[in-house]
Amino acid sequence: MKIIKKTLLFLFTINSFAQTIKQEKDLLGVDMSFNNSYYNEGTNKYSFGDFSGAILAFNKAIEISPNEEYIYANRADAKFALDDFRGAILDYSISIKINANSYSYNNRGISKFKLNDYRGAIKDYDMAIIEIDKLIEEDPNDYYKSEKAKIQLNRGNAKFMLNDLTSAINDYNLAVSEYEIDIAYFNMGIAKIKLNQKDSGCLDLSKSGELGLEEAYKMIKKYCN
Repeated sequence: MKIIKKTLLFLFTINSFAQTIKQEKDLLGVDMSFNNSYYNEGTNKYSFGDFSGAILAFNKAIEISPNEEYIYANRADAKFALDDFRGAILDYSISIKINANSYSYNNRGISKFKLNDYRGAIKDYDMAIIEIDKLIEEDPNDYYKSEKAKIQLNRGNAKFMLNDLTSAINDYNLAVSEYEIDIAYFNMGIAKIKLNQKDSGCLDLSKSGELGLEEAYKMIKKYCN
């Protein structure tokens, strides 16, 4: 049974502006309540899909506040949205150099994934998990656990692309143990079926469908009957 890698589904968590101020402060490890009108302009333009305008505003914000890691991270988000993954990697790297944070590690990993650098992505996901575990140790709330689960899902996807299916399944299991994600069950099901673990894989696809992922039933029809 041949299952191509295009079957895999991906969950990327790039958009920081959907988070609350406190959550982003904790993920980036900084106080975001400072007064920089260009930064505020950039976040506003980003939220309305004007990514090029956001980058210009973040450029000006950096001129005023050159040592604030979250401005570089947010400029990287805008570059990512424009498919400038190499430019995004450079900005996430600056953010990390100023202050190591799970947000930038995870998003740099996603950017590397987009460039087919799966091993580099895995290394960044490893670091993102280390950083977010520090936050969970201080405050084990559901938000941080859900973010950790998404990082584990991302790492599992990178391992899948390297055909390290057993390790990928382990990461998918870790993800769903933290927080139920329909795509994690879906990808775990596909990986198991690829390893000829049909019964278990089809149950994972069924669970994914229960959680609302319609694509799961297409795969069940294709591989499980």
